[in-house]
Amino acid sequence: MPRPGRLLPLSEALTQGLAIGYNFYDFNAKVNYRFSDKDRLYLSVYLGDDRISFRRKDNSYHSSSKIKVNQNWGNNLFALRWNHIYGPKLFSNSILNYTRYRLLNDMSKNIDDGSYVQSAYSSFISGINDISAKIDFEYFALPAIKMKFGLNSIYHTFTPGLASYNQNDNQGFDVDTTFGNYKLNAFEHAAYLSNEINLGGKLFGDIGARFSLYQVNGKNYFSLEPRVLLSVPIGSYVIIKSSYATMQQNVHLLTNSGVGIPTDLWLPATEKVNPAKSTQYAFGVSGLLFNSKYEISLEGYYKD
Repeated sequence: MPRPGRLLPLSEALTQGLAIGYNFYDFNAKVNYRFSDKDRLYLSVYLGDDRISFRRKDNSYHSSSKIKVNQNWGNNLFALRWNHIYGPKLFSNSILNYTRYRLLNDMSKNIDDGSYVQSAYSSFISGINDISAKIDFEYFALPAIKMKFGLNSIYHTFTPGLASYNQNDNQGFDVDTTFGNYKLNAFEHAAYLSNEINLGGKLFGDIGARFSLYQVNGKNYFSLEPRVLLSVPIGSYVIIKSSYATMQQNVHLLTNSGVGIPTDLWLPATEKVNPAKSTQYAFGVSGLLFNSKYEISLEGYYKD
């Protein structure tokens, strides 16, 4: 029970002594500098964190107890991009960035009834840090052909889930332990080539492929991922579209928002659970109605 005369925050008064707090911040900044007719530099920064906390205090003339529970999650992003024009047919974007996501849950408990005093603390940490560099080119080979190609490398640092627990009391009982997954590093490298072909009107094709290499725990996982997209007009008002693509996923997201609080765990593919691969076929039809004022479309896909 609260002490006589103590003023309670609204959440404590409504929940019989349970105080609930929530705070967050978001910061965005973007700066660009043009240091020549062919070169421009962009710097982007995003910082954001959310924190929700629960606190309960129970005090009497003979004993007291206090429990605190906190959950923190947030992202940081720093990106530096250089745009360079080589000529009327070729330009590039080079990007260097750093991203960080973290999730931290902790709980502390203190009990004092005069003869027995106990304190306990537990925490759970999960997150992912990425450092990546990539360069993308666009080359207008012909008026009807645009080529896209580039390279990309990512250095992952995973903390899949690290839990710790500490407890001690005045009776000589002491526990201090840590368990779970420590940091794990992985590399992703990729090269791609795409050809966008416009054969006049609405006849369009995009043919390309992506080659990737994923490295983790001393093992290499190679993947060749071809992709084809075709768009063919039938008359003046109907377009048929179809596509084929293969993909490999090396990083998996486990999420749970059932209680309204996001809990995202980023996990790497390893030799225990190999990278996931998929093949997808898609087909669609779209048409223009009422002198091209409205468009109606129907699309479907099959994924293995």
